[in-house]
Amino acid sequence: MVRTKKIDTTFIHQEIISGKICDELIDFYESGEGTAGVPKVRGMMSGDKKPILNRAAKDCEESYYRVFPQNYRDALEKVCNNYKKKYEYSTISSAPWQVGPVIKIQKYYPGTSYSALHYENQGFGISLYRHLVFMTYLNDIKTGGGTFWHYQNLTTKPKKGLTVIWPAIWTHTHKGLPAPKELKYICTGWYEWENNLD
Repeated sequence: MVRTKKIDTTFIHQEIISGKICDELIDFYESGEGTAGVPKVRGMMSGDKKPILNRAAKDCEESYYRVFPQNYRDALEKVCNNYKKKYEYSTISSAPWQVGPVIKIQKYYPGTSYSALHYENQGFGISLYRHLVFMTYLNDIKTGGGTFWHYQNLTTKPKKGLTVIWPAIWTHTHKGLPAPKELKYICTGWYEWENNLD
């Protein structure tokens, strides 16, 4: 009898990083540190903490960062290495990939969310280079506030430090769920094919 390795076919990896790092990222966001003087990043306003205009789809404040705390980069690298071990074929391609040049931190007020079902690589523009997505919940949420993946029929519960990595393509169509009474902070970004990293 041949034994085969059992694979988690959701291709969604979840792992906890330090709560202290999460607190530092929230402080980093709220202080405005790292955003001043950063130029427009590929057509997205960087350093402007202002509500997204299309509130029907995505109702939050967010800032983009080219420079962000090294301890988060280090923690993220460990989680990504575990993803690669779990899904070894995620690393087989003709082009290398690594964490993209920008991350964003988002702040959702009670009752708000990224409510539109969407995926991260839509085959054009800057999204074309996205291979995997990462997201870290920066605070605990008691009620709601998770992320729902449509085809996997999976909802994650927001827990401070929970870092999730998943494929950027249509198979992982997802949306955010509102936290009715609590603020929600997340840090998110992409692993991108290296030919887009400048």
